[in-house]
Amino acid sequence: MRAALPGVDLLLGSEIVHEKGHAAGVLSAIKTLLAPHGEAVLLLGTGEHRFGATEFEEMACADPQLSIESRDLNRADGSVTDPEARALIAGMESLESGHLVLRAHHIKWSTRDDILQP
Repeated sequence: MRAALPGVDLLLGSEIVHEKGHAAGVLSAIKTLLAPHGEAVLLLGTGEHRFGATEFEEMACADPQLSIESRDLNRADGSVTDPEARALIAGMESLESGHLVLRAHHIKWSTRDDILQP
């Protein structure tokens, strides 16, 4: 279900999926709150570190109403996969050491007009 206008232009979330059951709830909240041209940006631990993270990404990718781009910000060995991410995680011991691996998810409505019809 799309948000009733006007909705929210930008949703930000970090570490909001910790259990498998959270995946559907977070995805539903995004779809309810996101404005037609809005975007959601989430930082979530990977499936190895957070239950429900894999399910969230699979559900978002399978939803024809949404477009999702995901990328790792760091690796389990502590190395950073993206130069922009280096500044984001500088000084965060759990990320620099690889104890927690984060993925960034950029979500927006699909641009296909036939899908966007209410």
